[in-house]
Amino acid sequence: MKIAHLSDLHICQKSRPKNLEKVRMLFEYALNKKADHFVITGDIVHLGEAEDFNAFRQALNEFDLLDSNRTTLVIGNHDIFGGVYLAEDILTFPQKCMAVDYQKKLLEFKNFFFETYENTLFQSADDTYPFAKIIGDIAFIGINSTRPYSRFKNPFASKGMVDDAQIKKMNRLLSRRELTGKIKIALIHHHFQKLGKKKPAFGSSFLINLESIGGKLKKKKRLLNVFRRHKINLVLHGHEHQSGHYQSKNLRFMNGGGSIDNNEPDRFKLNFIKVNPSKIQCKVKTIAYKDAFEERAVHVREPVMIS
Repeated sequence: MKIAHLSDLHICQKSRPKNLEKVRMLFEYALNKKADHFVITGDIVHLGEAEDFNAFRQALNEFDLLDSNRTTLVIGNHDIFGGVYLAEDILTFPQKCMAVDYQKKLLEFKNFFFETYENTLFQSADDTYPFAKIIGDIAFIGINSTRPYSRFKNPFASKGMVDDAQIKKMNRLLSRRELTGKIKIALIHHHFQKLGKKKPAFGSSFLINLESIGGKLKKKKRLLNVFRRHKINLVLHGHEHQSGHYQSKNLRFMNGGGSIDNNEPDRFKLNFIKVNPSKIQCKVKTIAYKDAFEERAVHVREPVMIS
């Protein structure tokens, strides 16, 4: 299987109108490179608004990706709490976060893309995370790493944490017989390690620059212990707006957060993962904007309307 991994798309028709078209270009490019499955690890939208989720849903549908066998999604902090565009908006952002119904947002995200959750294993019918999706020899393990808002512990709504309840469910889920012998790929939004120092990404908002300082994944050691105990083969994530792969504590990681906001306004980043029973190959593909645009112009198709 060839997997295309993207993250941190920050679709916003109000403040970032070009991002959605860039996503379409990445879909087109990956499909032309024979990608079998798409993984998107959160922060799909920027402000958490329904119109942007619907626009992304339409883009998936245009490329026949509203299908559990073709696409797997996990949620990011912007998908729950949204964000700001202008620096002065940060003054009202805490009040906005306090008004968010966290559990409702988790369910809404799942419902926006319900087709991609078909034939997916949950520990109970009421769960949204964790989940396992088995496609051939691969088990995708979806995890929610967005920490609930706290004025003192999570003031920018950007920190990550996997709570005790989800850890217990993960241990039970990963012990299920359906996953025996499968290649296990964990999908989570928050990063475990930075890829190095970087300048603020081109076009990044004030809040996103703050997130790079305050968006850490808390209590990650116990999560890493779960990964090692259950022999997770690869962890795909985003949040930090860089793309690359690294190893830590005998585990392999790949960050797709630089897909669009990557410090190179004329270039995209796209992660490709080739999986076979004996080897997992990870590669970051850098794509010039003009090349992606020209390729899309040749292969563009009419949008399919959702009734």
